[in-house]
Amino acid sequence: MKKQQGGALLIMLVIAVTMSGFAALKFLNNNRAARDKVTTSTLMQAKEALIGYAATYQDRNPNDVFGYLPCPDSDNDGIAETSCGTQNVSVIGHLPWKTLGMPPLRDGSGTCLWYAVSGRAKENPKTTVLNWDTIGQFEIKNVDGSTLASAGNHNTPWAIIFSPGSMVKGQSRNTLAGSECGGNTTANNTVSNFLENSGSLGTGNTTFVISTPESLYNNSHNGIHDTNSINNDRALWITSNDLFSRITKRDAFKNDINTMLDNLTTCRQTKSSDPAFSAGWITASGNKGMDNIASLCPVSTWSTKQINVYTNWKDQLLYTQTIETVVN
Repeated sequence: MKKQQGGALLIMLVIAVTMSGFAALKFLNNNRAARDKVTTSTLMQAKEALIGYAATYQDRNPNDVFGYLPCPDSDNDGIAETSCGTQNVSVIGHLPWKTLGMPPLRDGSGTCLWYAVSGRAKENPKTTVLNWDTIGQFEIKNVDGSTLASAGNHNTPWAIIFSPGSMVKGQSRNTLAGSECGGNTTANNTVSNFLENSGSLGTGNTTFVISTPESLYNNSHNGIHDTNSINNDRALWITSNDLFSRITKRDAFKNDINTMLDNLTTCRQTKSSDPAFSAGWITASGNKGMDNIASLCPVSTWSTKQINVYTNWKDQLLYTQTIETVVN
């Protein structure tokens, strides 16, 4: 009888341990799902704010074109640096949340977001030509080796927003009293203390390796958890299409393009009686025949804004002209 009672108690203990294990696993999964939800929401807020910054850039800088993105925050005060690096060199740092008019944005682990911007998309120093054909300089790979965003095409990211997640082995993040996101310390401004796999920044393409929710889930179920995983970074990125699908809806952008076309039309009509000038227009050369227009039109009489619009958008124009043919 005692043996039966002992066996029953053992069975009940096994059931209790099993049920507590299931409860703990459910709690961990629910907790992870809650953190993922916060991270996803925060990344989307940051992306929307950066798109808004680019789509209203000319409102704050009347002589410039739309589309430029802010420099990162390099000293952890929430403010974008007024200049970052040299022309066409990509840069990375903290998300400039104050510049974007937002509170400090934190992922599900409570860590403030990071941000990288292509050298061709940053506002200072500016690249030579910025328009919807400008190609970003970032490639993004998943930890499983798959490519999430490839380099060298019109879908290549102009910018990336990162959720660093909790610290992994080997990382160090200091916290200073009174600081929103950790303070201006060496540890808190070192990329490797936040992102696990980031390539070398320059004028070429930079590869970042991140995790997707799926790869994080798979890793956690293989016994690899946030505190010691190889990579727990998440990210969203911004492409040319993300920006210009918003910018092209603005009347101010349409007015810029229409004014440029009107200026070119006026130039053509004004010079139409000049035989040498007319010959220059007819002869195609350079990029889509537009080099002739660039050398013959008096763009120096245009306003600074008109010149900037023309400089950044003339490679999107095609000039062609019919030639009178006499049939005998």
